[in-house]
Amino acid sequence: MNLRLDKSRKVEGASRGEPRMRNSITSIDIVVQALFTLIVLLRLWMGWDFTLQVLMWLVVAVVYGAPGAVAVWRGHPARLRIVALNGLLGWTGIGWIAALFWSTRRYDRPAAAL
Repeated sequence: MNLRLDKSRKVEGASRGEPRMRNSITSIDIVVQALFTLIVLLRLWMGWDFTLQVLMWLVVAVVYGAPGAVAVWRGHPARLRIVALNGLLGWTGIGWIAALFWSTRRYDRPAAAL
């Protein structure tokens, strides 16, 4: 795996209009590599049954936390209420759907203060 910086890709939007360098490794790459390493180590130490159970619970946790993650990622103004709704009522299914709908719903961003 190549862990060097890719300086050929530039990202606009840095301060004063200057392009900034962007890493070729993203946080998603790091998470995927960590999960793959975890799977390999669990399989070696505990066998397939335990590894599949851990993977199942990881998938459940990711799906269950999706509405809150979407709200936080989008910078939704009601993100704390969405996370609370999902945490308290998400297990019912209806609460999870409501939180997911609320987190993906369009909202008007406040105008920037001058």
